[in-house]
Amino acid sequence: MTEQLKPCPFCGESAQVSRFGVDDDWICVECDANPSCCSVTTLAAYSKNGEIVDQWNTRPIEDAQSARIQELEAHLAEARAKALEWVTFDGSEETLPCEGDTVITHIRNQSFTSCATRSVFEWYWGEAGIPTPIIAGDRWAYLPRHAGEESHE
Repeated sequence: MTEQLKPCPFCGESAQVSRFGVDDDWICVECDANPSCCSVTTLAAYSKNGEIVDQWNTRPIEDAQSARIQELEAHLAEARAKALEWVTFDGSEETLPCEGDTVITHIRNQSFTSCATRSVFEWYWGEAGIPTPIIAGDRWAYLPRHAGEESHE
């Protein structure tokens, strides 16, 4: 047997390969904890140990879930990286978001983070549109985009 057996798909316990019958003519993979829990059995004449291990280890739903988890983890890592892309305003136009964009802001002289819309050299907060001058040291980051929305880049 070249491949390691996956645990039982039902109870999670380890599994083992065994042979039985008059001439050990049956091969079986079964759950160690409770053989009646789960098993795969075949005639030795029709299968090799490796094939029965492959049958036991084939889990299409688990494989699909694992692939989906990897995909979601990649999206999460990308979102986390983008969420941490804070830009510090250094007084130049190049270090500001596009005019009219709503971004997350952390104003240098404030102890909180808020959403604001940039207009010329002012942040506008909320529906009231309270203007606050943009000063060097303010930091901002783009809000995460929904799937299918255009990127800021």
